[in-house]
Amino acid sequence: MSISDRIESELKGRNESEVTKLELDNCSGGHVSSLSDKFVNLEELTMVNSNVRTLKGFPALPKLTKLELADNKIASGLESLLQCPELRELVLASNRIDSLESLEPLKNLANLEKLDLFENPISSSNSYSDSVFEYLPQIKYLDSLDRDGNEDDEDFDEDDDEDNDNDEGEANVGDADDNDDDDDDDDDDDDDVDDDDDDDDDDDDDVNDASDWNRKRPHQSDNNGDDDEDDDDVDDDGTNKRVRLDQEDGDVDNDDGLNDNVDDEEDEDDMDGDDNDNDDDFDNDDDGQD
Repeated sequence: MSISDRIESELKGRNESEVTKLELDNCSGGHVSSLSDKFVNLEELTMVNSNVRTLKGFPALPKLTKLELADNKIASGLESLLQCPELRELVLASNRIDSLESLEPLKNLANLEKLDLFENPISSSNSYSDSVFEYLPQIKYLDSLDRDGNEDDEDFDEDDDEDNDNDEGEANVGDADDNDDDDDDDDDDDDDVDDDDDDDDDDDDDVNDASDWNRKRPHQSDNNGDDDEDDDDVDDDGTNKRVRLDQEDGDVDNDDGLNDNVDDEEDEDDMDGDDNDNDDDFDNDDDGQD
């Protein structure tokens, strides 16, 4: 992808004036003139490994503070950077800077504090570090080391921040995964609870159905019918027994009564007969005496 195409992709519909950081790494073509001076608020620009050979035609970027141009083929054109007066850090590692004279334009960048020329032809000299510090007195760090060979603490802080950001990102991803797993477990538990509730509902439905079925089942009617029949049998039996007993008692009473009456009548007849006989006897006796 060319630098111009990459710029269009990075804009994402924004105006150039809205962009404060722009990454144009690993592009083809290497023409810095594809950049526009419309990036008036651009503060950080990287064009690492983009086949840049010269900085001629580099635009005026009044707010640019950091420029990374490592792994290119730059050998000249540093004077174009004078249009970036706020430039504080310049990375030219692994390029083709081969002399102090090539660095002369940088003398006019008063805010320039950090310069990286690692793996340039100029860095192979034994007096390389001392010469650059002397040639560019405003420089505080060369290849991340100060004049005394102390490392740049700010670089360590930036590295630590990046590591922390990565760790936090991984931790957040891990936490998110854990939360997803917990949510899945909770969902499974909720599903189990729902299943239990469904089972309970099914049980309730079964109970209700059973109740309805019991209310409607014919055996209750049969029981009632049986009870009625039993009552009828009892009634019939009771009635029959009472009728039979009444009849039997009545018959006995009637028979007894009739027998008693007959006996009484016979006794009376006997008594009457006896009386008559006696009377006749008395009469005969009286007649004999006469």
